[in-house]
Amino acid sequence: FFTQWGAKHAPKIIATVNLIVIIMNTTPTERIFISYKRKDKERVFAIKNKIENATGEKCWIDLDGIESSEAFRKVIINAIKQCEIFLFMYSKNHTHIDTDSDWTMREIDYATRQKKRVVIVKLDNVEYFDEFDFAYGHKQYVNADDCNMMEHLFTDIRSWLQEEQKTKPQAVIERDKKNAPSTPEKEKIKVLDKVMAATKDIDGKKVAKGAAIAAGVAAPTIRVSTPQ
Repeated sequence: FFTQWGAKHAPKIIATVNLIVIIMNTTPTERIFISYKRKDKERVFAIKNKIENATGEKCWIDLDGIESSEAFRKVIINAIKQCEIFLFMYSKNHTHIDTDSDWTMREIDYATRQKKRVVIVKLDNVEYFDEFDFAYGHKQYVNADDCNMMEHLFTDIRSWLQEEQKTKPQAVIERDKKNAPSTPEKEKIKVLDKVMAATKDIDGKKVAKGAAIAAGVAAPTIRVSTPQ
C-alpha cells in the first residue's frame, strides 16, 4: 500500500521539495534575475554559472517553475523587485508562445514596469517574433555564442552594479542590511513555516515533513502520520 501511495503522490512531494529549495535560495541581496524557458534550462544554467564566476554575483533563477503555485508567485515578484539587472534568455522556444499567458513574458513585462535594466541574451540565431520585437527590440542584447559579447556583458554587469551601489541612498543600504537573512538556520525555519502553512493534507497525511527532510530542513516540532 505504501508503494502505491508513494507512487501516487510522488509528484506533489517532489514539487514541495523544489518549492522549499527555491525559497531557501532566494534572498533580498541577489541583484541579477534570470528569466528563461524550461526547455532551455541546461544551456541557461551553464550561462548562469559563467556570469556568477565572472562577476562574483549570485543570480536569482527559478529552479523548477514555482509560478504554478499561486501562493508563491510573490516570490518571483519580490525577486524581480529586488534585482538591478534582468536577463531575459531568448530562444526558439519563445517563437510560438501565447504572449498573454507565457510566464517569461509576464516577467519581462513586470521588470520593464519596475524600470529594471533589461538585457536580452539570445541563445540561438532565431529572430524575435513580431510582438516581442515591437515591445523589446530596442533593448540591449548579446549573443550567447559570441564570446566577445559575453565578456562585454560580464564587464557591464560589474560596472552597473558598482555604479548602483555608489548611487544608492544610505537609507536604502541600511534597509537592505536589515532585511538580509540573519543565519541559514533561521531562514530554514522561516521557509518551513511558510511551506507548512501552504501545504494541504494529501489523503489526510502531511507530506511537508518528508519534503523538508529531503531539503535538509529540520522539523522537530511537526507531527506527521504515515500510511497504514
